[in-house]
Amino acid sequence: MIDIHTHVLPGVDDGPGNFVESLEMLKVGMRDGIHGVVCTSHVLNRLTPDIEQTFQEKFRKLKELVADEGLGISLWLGSEIMCTASFDLRSPIATINNNGKYLLIELPMGQLPAGVDEVFFNLSLEGIVPILAHPARNAVIQQRPRLVHEFINRGVLMQINSGSVTGVFGKKARQTALLLLEHNLVHLVASDCHSVVSRPMHLRKCHGFIQNKFGSDLARDLFFTNPSKAVAGEDIDIREPVVPSKKSFLSRLFKTRENRS
Repeated sequence: MIDIHTHVLPGVDDGPGNFVESLEMLKVGMRDGIHGVVCTSHVLNRLTPDIEQTFQEKFRKLKELVADEGLGISLWLGSEIMCTASFDLRSPIATINNNGKYLLIELPMGQLPAGVDEVFFNLSLEGIVPILAHPARNAVIQQRPRLVHEFINRGVLMQINSGSVTGVFGKKARQTALLLLEHNLVHLVASDCHSVVSRPMHLRKCHGFIQNKFGSDLARDLFFTNPSKAVAGEDIDIREPVVPSKKSFLSRLFKTRENRS
């Protein structure tokens, strides 16, 4: 499996504090069946030359340590950019593996900022495919999941966290993640790991669940084929979304609430 969204570089965001912790995270991931990792540290406000240099230096050092320890895991560099941040697409850390095609972007957890549609549109004009990180954890999308289908129609790909499926992030995130999976509105699954203890690099449990519930073909696409293509900058073939009427789409998510009314 390839983990396309991780916070494994030390001392740059809310991920590990040092390289020892980073290596432990990678070893946990390897034991879980992960053989490739994209390092996507947060860019919250502005992608500056200093941030770019820091990420690159930490990445080079981590790759050296991985080689020194003989760990059989591949590393690529990117970033997770807040949709409201200022950034230059020409930056070598803006897109995944500096391929100039796929960019991991996130929304604030509690809101949908004004102008996000314009951000996605402008990226598409530049030939960039946005990958929206963890949409199932966003409070607005939890209330209005049809937004995901609208974003996909604008060329945005969806990456959900394995923890959303397994229940780590709560009932609403899990309900939303399952709903998106059921309607072919998910294109990649990643760990979004931050540490060995609280948010480890785990994908195996989620992979097994999706394989059992939705089939081995989808599991292979979400955990290997599509992440591999994203790293290589190749086109990702998306499945046709299954989107019923607005009423039934929402009623499945809020069945209990509607039964009370």
